[in-house]
Amino acid sequence: MKLQLSSLTVFFMVLVLGLNAQDQLSCYVKDPKKDARERFVDFKHAHIDLRFVPDSGRVNGSVRLKFEVLRPQLDSLYLDATQMKVHLLQADSSESKYRVSDQGITVYFDQPLARGENHEVFISYSAWPRKGMFFIGWQDSTNRCRKQIWTQGQGIDNRRWVPLFDDMADKITTDITVHFDSTYQVLSNGKFILRMNEGKETFWHYHMEKPHSPYLMMLAIGDYGIWEQQSASGVKLYNYYYPGFPAKVEPTYRYNKEIFDYLEENIGIPYPWPTYSQVPVQDFVYGAMENTSATIFGDFFWVDSVGFNDKNYVYVNGHELAHQWFGDLVTSRSPDDHWLHESFATYYHTSVVREFLGQDDFEVMMRNNQQAALQADQTDHRGVGHSAAGSARFYLKGSYVLHMLNYTVGDELFREALKHYLVDHAYGLVSRDDLIGAFYESTGYPIGWFIDQWVNHGGMPQYEVKWETDKKAKKYRMVVNQLQDTVPEIPLFRMPVVVEVYYTDGSRDSLREWVDGKSDTILIERDKKKEISYVLFDPGSKILKQISFDRSLTWRLNQATEAAYMIDRYDALVSLRKTAMEDKEATLIKAFTQDSAYFSRGEALTQLWNHKDSIRWIREAIASNDPDLQKVVLRNTRKIPAELQADYEKLLNASSYEVIQTALVRLAMSFPGNIQGYLTQTSDVQGGITHNVRIQWLEIAVHVTGDSAYYNELVDLSTESFDFQTRTNAVRTLQRLNYLDEAFIQSLFTGIQNANWRLAGVCGNALKKYYQSQENKALIDEVRKKSQRSESALKRVDHFLSIDEKK
Repeated sequence: MKLQLSSLTVFFMVLVLGLNAQDQLSCYVKDPKKDARERFVDFKHAHIDLRFVPDSGRVNGSVRLKFEVLRPQLDSLYLDATQMKVHLLQADSSESKYRVSDQGITVYFDQPLARGENHEVFISYSAWPRKGMFFIGWQDSTNRCRKQIWTQGQGIDNRRWVPLFDDMADKITTDITVHFDSTYQVLSNGKFILRMNEGKETFWHYHMEKPHSPYLMMLAIGDYGIWEQQSASGVKLYNYYYPGFPAKVEPTYRYNKEIFDYLEENIGIPYPWPTYSQVPVQDFVYGAMENTSATIFGDFFWVDSVGFNDKNYVYVNGHELAHQWFGDLVTSRSPDDHWLHESFATYYHTSVVREFLGQDDFEVMMRNNQQAALQADQTDHRGVGHSAAGSARFYLKGSYVLHMLNYTVGDELFREALKHYLVDHAYGLVSRDDLIGAFYESTGYPIGWFIDQWVNHGGMPQYEVKWETDKKAKKYRMVVNQLQDTVPEIPLFRMPVVVEVYYTDGSRDSLREWVDGKSDTILIERDKKKEISYVLFDPGSKILKQISFDRSLTWRLNQATEAAYMIDRYDALVSLRKTAMEDKEATLIKAFTQDSAYFSRGEALTQLWNHKDSIRWIREAIASNDPDLQKVVLRNTRKIPAELQADYEKLLNASSYEVIQTALVRLAMSFPGNIQGYLTQTSDVQGGITHNVRIQWLEIAVHVTGDSAYYNELVDLSTESFDFQTRTNAVRTLQRLNYLDEAFIQSLFTGIQNANWRLAGVCGNALKKYYQSQENKALIDEVRKKSQRSESALKRVDHFLSIDEKK
């Protein structure tokens, strides 16, 4: 009987598998964070009052939390609170029992609370956060460093400076009040209510009328001026800036109002908060953070008109502003839908780039996004909608996916569905199913299949495209094979693909066909009177993919100079890299001299580098005054030809600090007899906020003169008087120079303590490397022995030193 049952089971298994073989299995990488965190109450409001002892990084605060009970009975309540000291805790105005751990506070109620009841908890506390809230410059004895206090709550770090339910799945209104030195500006979320003098301090009050997630609460305190603008719809825009640098205000906030007006119109619903502020801060680890109504951004975007050409705030400005709708107005319920924030914000920032910096820059950005997505997909099979998908997928691949969704359904339906999505879920929580529902409810378009293959699944299509001529049937045949490994986590992709055939008489044929099988055939009518110039599969690279398309050299040469989209011209140029110079010479010259895009011009120039007339093309690229093209020149330069010396010397006055820095290095290496003149010419150039040119200048000057003053300046630039990028640049430069003295050791010890992990890691790794030398080890041990630092600070130092001792 057991044998019969077993045989029957096998029979049904085979039958089911046979039926399922006709359809693709839906299989995804398991996500342990796909569900929202459990809640016992619904927090409604938080009133947070803050005072600070900046020199010791201390927060003295109180918070009043109002909530509604969700469970039938509640006898205790847990709040996230990292390493805090509680001075007073009350439940409904009466002192209550509580327990404090390193991770949180548990409140015990005298009587169980009932479902639907409204209650409040008041806590007076102190905290010494190393994350979540940052105290910048208060330990700098020279008073050269900016003095600031600012927060970074995402993902769950606001719990380090205020007790709360620190999860994006809870939305609250807030009042944040601050007492601080009257010489500083204070910024927080929402509407500015009151500023009132309290002797040497000022009382500030900000109010959020609409609910937002706790991770979006923010605070920024510093010495700022404010440049006010107003959007076309009447929203006040407050742009904070560092006083004393008027030349940096416009380049930093270039297109600011225009970006606001563009996104408000493009998204289709009004900006959802009362005002919008942006504030630069020192030592910010990320690019920026979209706190509700008030974005914080790293002051490495605080640039002048020259620095703008190296690193500007335009796309970040668009990204963080888009988050005010996608992430702040509507917030994902659980971590696996984090893409609903970042993919949309990146989608809109790429659109901002297209609108304000041009189509060519947009195509370059999308190609970079594609390459990042491809690299991420080679590591694992996670989809964009996995909580551990990573930044390359959340941001870059996800934005490409949304551009494809727009391309698939059309711009009108795409915008209408997103308006429905935002309005229907305003100030609430969402999942990908809500996005799918919004498309169907407002447009009738079912996008579930699209979200399943591009968000739930991993990978991307790998197309093999073959072109054939069917003379008998008078048709052209394009065969498209999908070659990606179709493991359960990676599907066969279904997408509409545009195919365009261009003819030598200037005409073209264009059709859009669905490709969804292992092998599909697209038929195009053939006119024997017309000669094909070139053929494009997916012009403009609208689809995220890998592709191999074996075309004739003639087709590729024509595409390289005639295709409408820059990225198609660029791809054709790349395909010529292994082609003999005599076969591609005319095309490369035409591309370099007539194309308007630096990306394709740069590729042509790179291939022309060893051409007999290369001097001419290099000279023309330098004279273009296009910093991006000049950077291509410098990347390809090893030793400067003598006949181009004067041309390269002009780059020391380029409109790019990166170009000046690299040109200084190339010139010094190529013409050592002229180094002193180059140093004199650039002696007053600091570079961007990170002192990149000055630090490079000092490194060269040290090699030439050995002057101790230059070493001392580099050591000074590694101290806490400067921003973290300047310090890391100085540390790495001193490492290359193999220089170590007591002052630099102290600077490394200080850097290790920094809450900015990028700086701390660079300093710690430098210290480890120095410690491997017996001579340096003795000096470091001596400095360590004399150190007056705290026990916890010395433990962080010893962590790096002991690693090498064990080795």
